[in-house]
Amino acid sequence: MTTWVAPVKPRRLVLSWSAMEGDDVAHLDRLARRIGGNGPIAVLDPLAGNLFKPAQADATTDALITAWFLASAAGTGSVAFDPGALVFTFKPTTADGSVGWAGTVFGNYPAAPGMRVSLAAPPAFPATSTVKIDWKTTSGTYVATSSAVGRVLNAVAPAGVGSFTPVVVPGAVGTYSLAGACVAVDSTAVAGRPGEGCPGYSITDYTHAATPGNGAYRDIGLTLVEVTGAAG
Repeated sequence: MTTWVAPVKPRRLVLSWSAMEGDDVAHLDRLARRIGGNGPIAVLDPLAGNLFKPAQADATTDALITAWFLASAAGTGSVAFDPGALVFTFKPTTADGSVGWAGTVFGNYPAAPGMRVSLAAPPAFPATSTVKIDWKTTSGTYVATSSAVGRVLNAVAPAGVGSFTPVVVPGAVGTYSLAGACVAVDSTAVAGRPGEGCPGYSITDYTHAATPGNGAYRDIGLTLVEVTGAAG
């Protein structure tokens, strides 16, 4: 007997709202009917403890080197796998060398004005590190930066924001394990928390009905499936 198991089991979400107001209905209606494009769409779950991919959070052999990038001028550092420690490391060659965490499906991590985002640097980084969130538009144009000295930053997305990039500056030359980084929404990030990813989803079912007793509102239901070909 041969048993076949799919290499990736996609996540599925079922969401529903009762008595939703018109502006919100119009927004979800456009997403569900793919008026702005075929997607995938971003779903930020406030219960997700870490938006980094599992291997990206652990910095293990399963991670791709493209999970990180040098966020400062060329020649100020490098990211490489350390076979002795079995993790990816960042090695700045100047004190201002910085490393950023790359999104997968969307390039950057999705955001909206007023959203609270928290970033925890890897535990191996110095306590005097600078943690930063670069706020950008949906298309990736730079808007502003929030920063703090230490290993944890809590920040609020400003107006005009559609995405963000997490960045850490160790502030000293050395070799630092990238394991244990965390980025979270609507809660304080905790270093070492397992990564859950920030996947893209496609809407596979859509229900839309007037709320009983008040036709000015709508009851909305969505069924979504993770896009595993480019899952976060």
